[in-house]
Amino acid sequence: TKVYILEQVITKNMKDPESAKFQNWHYVKASKKLPATFCGQVNAKNSFGGYTGFKHFFITTDDKMEFAIDDGSDGFANKFNKYCVMK
Repeated sequence: TKVYILEQVITKNMKDPESAKFQNWHYVKASKKLPATFCGQVNAKNSFGGYTGFKHFFITTDDKMEFAIDDGSDGFANKFNKYCVMK
């Protein structure tokens, strides 16, 4: 399914991909200005074996397939708000 494939993309570079837990998935339809986007939260174990806490992510479905997990930067926040926050 699409969700399984998206989960594989999201967890690809995690320390413990099998520990990943997802919540709050939602789909934002494409508009004239923005591609369709899947948004949600993911939590996974770090190298010490502890969960890091749920972090927002987004992945666009256009040819560029832009993807990011919240790293605390303004850049991520701006893009998450652009793609995922429904107004």
